[in-house]
Amino acid sequence: MRTPLLSVKELAVEFGVSDDTIRRAAWRGTIPFFRIGSVLRFDLEAVLAACKSREVRTFRCRASQ
Repeated sequence: MRTPLLSVKELAVEFGVSDDTIRRAAWRGTIPFFRIGSVLRFDLEAVLAACKSREVRTFRCRASQ
């Protein structure tokens, strides 16, 4: 079963950070994202995997604790 793609706001709530933090992490390449037109979408499982694989984290992955 495919996981739904989350918006910037939904992912920010999931991690307990601001929308801008999510956007910065995406543009820096810290977390994977899809661009649909001008809208960013995120696969939660892929973002969690990226957070876990990085030694230095941009923000703490609250959802993975």
